[in-house]
Amino acid sequence: MYAMSCVRGISVGLCLMGMICGCGESVDAPEIFEVKGTVTLDSQPLANVKVSFVPVEKEGRGAFGKTDASGNYSLTTMKPNDGALPGEYKVLVLPDTADDGVAGYDPTKDIDSKGTAGEGTAKIPEAYRSLEKTTLKATVTTSPNSIPLELKSGK
Repeated sequence: MYAMSCVRGISVGLCLMGMICGCGESVDAPEIFEVKGTVTLDSQPLANVKVSFVPVEKEGRGAFGKTDASGNYSLTTMKPNDGALPGEYKVLVLPDTADDGVAGYDPTKDIDSKGTAGEGTAKIPEAYRSLEKTTLKATVTTSPNSIPLELKSGK
C-alpha cells in the first residue's frame, strides 16, 4: 500500500513538473521570407556570380545567393534558399567563390578593409563589388519578394 502511494505521488509530481516546464515561453527563430530575382548587366543575364545582401543595421543578418546560367538567384540565410530577414539591405554582386555553399556564410567575408570585393573579375563593375560605393539597395518585406538587380557597365 505504501509503495502504491509513493508511485502515485511520484507520477503526479512528474506530471506537474512536465506541465510547468512545458508552459514556458519558447524562443522562436526569426521569420525569414523568400527572396528571388534576376541579375542583369546592361540588360543581359549575369550568370554564375554571388549576390550578397548586407543589412544596413549593424545587428542584422546577411543573406547570399548565386546566380544560375540565366542570372536567377534565390537567397539563403539559415538554410538553402530560405530567403532573408525583413529589412533594408545594401546589395553586392561578387565573383563566385567555392567556399560559401553552407548556411552561416558571412556575405561580408570577401570584403577587404576598403570595402571592396572581387578584384579578380572584370565583368562586374567595381561599384557593385564595394560596400561603400554600391548603389544597389533592397527592402525585404514580410511576403515573398522578387528583387531584380539591374547593373550597368558604365558604373
